[in-house]
This record gives sequence, C-alpha cells and structure tokens, in this order.
Amino acid sequence: MAQSQLRTSRYTIPALPPDLLRRQRLLDFLYENIHRKLNLICATAGYGKSSLVIDFVHDTDYPVAWCRLIEADSDLAQLANSLATALQVAFPGMLSTLPQVAAQRGITPDELAAAWVHEIETSLADYFILVLDDFHLIQDSPSIKRFFDVLLTSLPEQAHLLIVGRIIPPLRFTALAARQEIAGLSEEHLRFTADEVQQFIALRNGLRLSTAEAEQLVAGTEGWITGILLTTHLMWQAFMSNLMRVHQAENPLYDYLADEVFNQLPAALQIFLLESAVLPEIEAVQCNAILGRADSARLLQQAEASRLFISMVGDETFVYQYHHLFRNFLLAKLGQQDPARLKELQRRTGEWYAANEMPEAAVTFYLLADQPRLAIEVVEQNARTMFATGRHATLQHWSEQLAFSAQDVPWLHLFLATAKLDAGYLTDAEQALTLAVAGFQRHGNHDGLVDADLLQGLLLYRRGEYARALAQVRASIKQARVQQRLASMAQALRCAGLSHFALGQLKEAEDALQQAVQLLQPSAHQYDLAWALNDWAMILYAQGQTVRATQAQQQALTIWRERSAPGPLALALNNVGWHMHMLGQYQSALTVYEEALDWAHRASNLEWEATILTGQADLWADLGKRVTALDLYQQALAKAEQINDLALIAYLYRSLAYLDYLDQNYLSALEWLRRAKEIAPQLPLVEVALLAGLIGVDLGHVAEGRAMLETACGDLERAGSLPLLAQALLFRAYAEFRSGEMEAAAQSLLSASSTAEQVGHDQMLVSAALSVRDTLTALMHHPTVGARATALLARATTMQTALTQPELMQTSRSDVPVFQVFALGAGRVFKAGVEISKTEWISQRTRELFFFLLDRAPIARNEVLGTFWPEKTLARAVANLYQTLYRLRRVMGSDVVILEEQECRLAPDFYAEYDVARFEQQALLALDIPASDGQQLGQLAAVAKLCTGEYLADLSPDWALARRTILNQLQVKVLQEYAAVLMRVTR
Repeated sequence: MAQSQLRTSRYTIPALPPDLLRRQRLLDFLYENIHRKLNLICATAGYGKSSLVIDFVHDTDYPVAWCRLIEADSDLAQLANSLATALQVAFPGMLSTLPQVAAQRGITPDELAAAWVHEIETSLADYFILVLDDFHLIQDSPSIKRFFDVLLTSLPEQAHLLIVGRIIPPLRFTALAARQEIAGLSEEHLRFTADEVQQFIALRNGLRLSTAEAEQLVAGTEGWITGILLTTHLMWQAFMSNLMRVHQAENPLYDYLADEVFNQLPAALQIFLLESAVLPEIEAVQCNAILGRADSARLLQQAEASRLFISMVGDETFVYQYHHLFRNFLLAKLGQQDPARLKELQRRTGEWYAANEMPEAAVTFYLLADQPRLAIEVVEQNARTMFATGRHATLQHWSEQLAFSAQDVPWLHLFLATAKLDAGYLTDAEQALTLAVAGFQRHGNHDGLVDADLLQGLLLYRRGEYARALAQVRASIKQARVQQRLASMAQALRCAGLSHFALGQLKEAEDALQQAVQLLQPSAHQYDLAWALNDWAMILYAQGQTVRATQAQQQALTIWRERSAPGPLALALNNVGWHMHMLGQYQSALTVYEEALDWAHRASNLEWEATILTGQADLWADLGKRVTALDLYQQALAKAEQINDLALIAYLYRSLAYLDYLDQNYLSALEWLRRAKEIAPQLPLVEVALLAGLIGVDLGHVAEGRAMLETACGDLERAGSLPLLAQALLFRAYAEFRSGEMEAAAQSLLSASSTAEQVGHDQMLVSAALSVRDTLTALMHHPTVGARATALLARATTMQTALTQPELMQTSRSDVPVFQVFALGAGRVFKAGVEISKTEWISQRTRELFFFLLDRAPIARNEVLGTFWPEKTLARAVANLYQTLYRLRRVMGSDVVILEEQECRLAPDFYAEYDVARFEQQALLALDIPASDGQQLGQLAAVAKLCTGEYLADLSPDWALARRTILNQLQVKVLQEYAAVLMRVTR
C-alpha cells in the first residue's frame, strides 16, 4: 500500500492549509491569464510558489490535473506515464494510450507530443488546467525540451499548462509570446509586500506588526516567504531586533533561522526529523520500515501540526514531504552529526525502493550510500525493462552515474546503444556498443556478445555499409539459431532483408523478411512484427506480388492503428496511397496521402513527410500536373536534404530529371541524373539508367541508349523487380521502334504487358505511355499487340483528363457556415439546416451567452461580466468568460464572438439569419409607412406573421426579461396598427 500511495501522491492536489494567506493580486493575475496556453510561475525556493498554486486550484472553477514532477520524469516514457496518470486522476473516465505510445521503439518527442495533442482533442472536450510542479527537475533533458516545444505549438484550446519551477524553462517562447499565449510570475511578483506580511503574521501568530516592523521584516528576508515563516516562530524572543545581525552573518539566513527553530524542538522529534529527511517522500509505513521504528505516523502528525515546513497529501493514507530547503538543512545536519547513520539510512532506503520496484530511486540511494555493487545489480537487472518501456533517459542517466565502472554494466550499455541507434545517434551508439562488448568479454557473457554482434550489423546497415552489414548479421543469425533466441534471430533477418533490398537482391530480401515475420507472428513483439510486415510488403510490391503485399501492409496498419503510432501510421498509409495509385484509384490515393501527411506532421518526422510528398508528386506527375508535381518534389527534396537521406535524394533527382525529360529539357535532365549517381554511388540506381537510356535515344544516340535499356532490363529481371521491369520493357520497345525494328518493339511491348499482368496492375505502363506515344501509335495496327497499344494509349489520355487539380483540392465544407437563429418563442439554433440540441450546448450558460451576444454585440466586456457573473471578482469572471466562449466555439464549429480591447463583438465571418433582427427591422419599416400608402396593409400582415412568440420563452434571466418586454411592446404595437388598418379597409 505504501508503494501505491507514494506513486499516486504526486497526482493529488495538496490540501488547502487552514491558515493560508490569500494573495489576491496574484490570484487575479492567474485568473486573468489562465486562458492562455502557458502560465509560468518561476522563482527560487522560499517565495511561496506552491502555496499560491494550491490556493488557485482550490479556488478555480476549472477542472485541474496535478502532477508534481520528479527527476525520473526527465525520461520521455516516464513523463508520458506521469502526464497520463495526472489526467486520469482528474478525469476518471479517460483512458490514455500515451504510455503505450511512449514505450514504442524509436518514438520521437515530436511523435509523442502529437499523439498527446490528438488524445486531448478527442478525449477532453472542456477547459482544464494541468499543473506541472517542480518543472526545473526535468527541463534540462533535450527530449523533454523538444516534447514541450512541439506540444506548445499545437496544444488544443481547452488545455492550459501552469508550469511551476525555480527557473524559467529553456523552451521556445517566441511564437507563444507573439500570439499572446504566455504569461508568468517571477520573484519580483512573488515577493511579499509589507501589507501581506502584516496580514500573514496576524493570521498565523495572532500578532500585529506595525507598518515599520513589517517593512523591516521584508527587508531582512527580501520578501522571502520561508524566511518570514521561520522568523515568525521567534517573535516571542524579540528576534526582530537582531535581524541586522542575522543579515550580516556568514551562514545563509535560512540556515541560521532553521537552526534556531530546530533547536527549540524536543530531542525525540529532532532525531526523527533528521532521519526521516533521508526520504524525499514519507509515508508512515515506509518510514517505520526504513528507520526501524513504530511511531512515524504520530511524529509526522506532530511535525505537521507544528508547522515545521512539511506538506501533506491524501485522504486516508497520508504522504508527507518536507519543504526542500528544510530537508536540505536536515540532511546537512545529520551528515555532520552522524555520517555513518546517514549512509546506513540511504542504503536501507535503496533496499526499500528496490524491493518495491522503483529501480531509479534505488540506484540513486545506493550510490549516495557508497554501495556501487548494489547499484550495479539493480541496473543490470532492470536495463532491459527500461529499454522495453522507452525509459531511455534513465539508461543514459545510469550510464553517467556508473561511468566509473562502465565495464560492469554491459547490458546497460547494449540497450543504451540500441536506443541511440533507433534515435539516429550513430556515433553515440557505437561508443555505447564498444563499452558493452568490452563488458561482455570481461565477464564471458556469450548471450550478450550475440546481441552485440547483431547490433553491430544494424549499425553498419544504418551507415549504408550494406555488404558488411550482411556479413555481420549472417553470423548473428547462425548464433541466434543455435541458442534458439527467436527475437534476436528475427531482428537479424530483418536487417539482412533490408540490406539485400538496398543491394537490389529482391528474392533474398523477400526470403529473409518472410522468415522474420514467421518468427515474430506468434510472439508478443507486435511492434517489431509490424515493422517486419511493412518491410516485407515493400519488397513484395517491388516484385509485383500485389495481393500478398497488400495483406502484409494491412496487418501492419492494423497494429499501428491500435497503438495510435503517428510515424509508423504515416508510413503505412503512404504505402496504401501508393497502392491505390497503382490501381488507378487516384482520388482515393490523394485522400489517403493527405491522411498520411497529417500523421507525419503530427509526428514531426521529416523523413516520412518527404516520402509522402514524393508519393503525392509521383501521382500528380502521372496526372499530367507537372507544376504541382514540381512543387511537391521540391518540398520533399528540401526535407530529404535536411535529414541527408541519400537514397530519397537520389530518387527525387531522378524524378526531377523525368519532369525535365517530359518537357524535352534534356540537358537539365542529364544534370539531375548526374547528381543522383554522384550522391549515392553505392546504390544500384536502375531507374537512373532507364531514364538515361531514354534520353540517349531521344538525342539520337539510339544504339547507346538501347544498350543501356537492355542492360537495365537484364538487371531487373535477375533481381525480380517486376513493376520496374515492365516499365523498362516498354522503354526498350521505344528504343527498338526508333531503331526501325517493329517486330522487336512489338515483342517488348507484349513482354511488358505480360509482366504487368503478373504484378496485378499496369499503372507503371500507363504512367509512361504518353512519353512513348509514337511507338504505341505505330503499333496500334499490329496484329499481336495492336489492341494492347490502343488500350494503353487511351487509358493514359483518359488519366490526364479524368481529374483536374481544382476538383481534387476543393473542400466539401463551406468556408462560411450559415446559421438560422429563432428567438421569438423557444430559442432554437440551426447549423446547416440541423438544429443544435440543448445537450450539445454543454451548459445552459453557453446557450444564454450566445443569444445575449447575438442580440447585443458589440458590447463592453465588463457589461457581459456583470450580467453573467456578477457575484465573482473581475478576474474570476474573465476566466469564466473565456471558458464559455471556448464552449461556444466548440458548439458552433467556428468563432462567433471576438473578445478584443475590452469589447465583445461578433466575428467578421459569422453570419446568422436571426428572426428577432428581421422582425424588428421589418416592424419599424412597416410602422413608418404612411396610412395613405396602399402597401401598408401587406407589410403589416407580413410582420404580424413573424410574431411567433415571446422572446426566448424558455429562458428567464433578467436580461432576457427586459428584452422580452421591449419586443412584446413592439409586437403589440404592430398588431394594434394591423388591426386598425384592417378596420379602415373593411368599413
């Protein structure tokens, strides 16, 4: 129970102390700014940050999620778990998948931030505040900084972060500041004023200070609340007269005052305080176990009752925490008085944490206790779990903590190397791997050496050394098979398959990946299985095995959708979009590409963004939209160059060359091809050779061009790359036609068609048909392939005229939604012809505010506040207004009201057909018509039909009643005039 209570106490809002001083000026600041994405409260220890935030969250009407951060949260996976738990405590019905997403191999801070934004958007509809206390403990982690930088750029409107820490976090605030989405309080704001000191001491001690005494106390403690608190313990000793002497002492003011307070305590309580301070969080049962006593609960209650700088959370089982300044003071004092006892307690604390599955804390306390062997045991036992759950920052921290004994923790360094490799830090990975190998060799660990050899192969593959990678992983496969280590064997086979594929050896690649999938299929390694399926599908597509490839791709897509993994989902959807493109389903392909790009943006993954943009560009090029294709290719190239993806850069150079070739800009096309070969000389760029052969033919070098195409066809046939082979055969037919060999051209066209039939689609032929139009035209009357040539040319022509870019890019949604609002009678609002139900308004106040503002805007903000929240302070009323306007936007789907410069006015693009406005306008016009005008009767009759009931008959606030009276009077006047005119007409 102690373990569970300690873990959940971080997410429980601390109790409101009965003698807490309300600092209204600071509360007002928070209320006035809480609608912004980020509020910062930053000051060094002793300025009352926590007290202010506790007061605010107990006072606010907003739901609040609370998370007190610890050093372990500097690990991205641990932070994800903490954030998810905080929201689940605040919103018990919420089911978060964030920890599972964070635990996936290779997940980036960008992807995790995107996943959390998506989860908030879909799971939490209303305003809420997330308090992150002690943020300074995690803010130096690069992955944490990146996570929050990405998060704050796209944080949903309903989510508001309140970050509390000792220093301003090193985050990117420029964009937030430009959009006025950040506010903050610093030491300058948090310093206690003399007036606040007078109020506090009167509240806490029942003492009345003069203004001069309060000012002297503030000067002596520099407005530092902890110093003031400690000073007030000594008021009865006339301590005020000694402030100047204290201020000039060598010891820090806090230590001096704390010592004075501590020395007045009973000896038994002093000993307990000194020893219990070893624990960062204290629960009575845990404290008894570590300190070897049975009275911890009573002494903790006594310390809390004595206001000894201790806070408490919990309802039934309490968890206590000393103010960190007081804890530091106690630890230093224990270290001076009894250093052996301090070390003993630190060791016992480490043992307790280890026994309760808290390895990070166990390692820290073992090292504090000078017990490195015990720390090493915990690290080696838990390194695999830390890696599997994404706790990579913990691995890095342990590596730094145990740098003095690096070869004693080889498993730590092996998993750290794997994490670095997944993240793309190849040099760091190699350094960690070297330490792992040395450690395994030193301890004679053969299993570890097998895994290290495999990782070396993966490292070689990532560096583009495919032949060396193959040689390395073949040995790993053999060793893993002997030792029956199926997961390691599957990983080695996947690396082998990818290396074969990079070398153009498709059949060998397929065999290796298929074996990897078969090994992983029945196992629990579903994430690794999804990647193996994705890679296998890629190779099957390249061989033209479309049905099998689609099945594998769908299985991978299902796994990633279940895990809401942004990056892998983007890649899988990209492959689905490409498949639809190949099947001629162009509109569907573009739709899927858009979803894929959205997931890639959420993941902030440049590699996948570039890949998807390339697929989109290929499709637009096939549709004949070369300008659009060129723009997308250039966007993709910029991203590929940014991440130095040589294979993709080479492909994009070849694609740009093809656009130039279609425009007969041969010199530019050849330059692009030269760059492609230059940037990736180790890759078998067959597509570059194909295009170079075509250009040679067009430039009159028919024999040379034809020879290049012949060679390319042979290479592709041997590699088993059927889709590309089909296109190469079509190009060969073109070269043969230009050589005057019609029968050879016909035979090549027949071979191209037969190869496409094996693939299951012929999009590769349709895409290239117009570039060899003269060949197909000449073969249209050939007895063997005439029908094929005719159909192919017709489909290519149709493809480029079936869809147009504006049609594809248009949105099905109107830019300006039209609303119909009826307020005469019961209030009703229709959006696009569908009534907004009362439950959709979220709250009655949201609905009332809509009718109020529609009827009266523009209107001063303070008049709105006085009408709807007259009982609240100005700051709290403003906070409620922002929350209600957010709810209104959520209901209506767009901005209805703009709050700016102390005024509420309707949004410029909001349009509503409003029956009250129509009635008032037409009523005034009809009443203004002279009695002699023959149109008066018809106009009055039309207005009378608009009198469908009392204004907002289902609402009864004062503002509605007053408006109802005015409209009733106008209705009566219209009806009376209408009756009078009827009487005159019928006499």
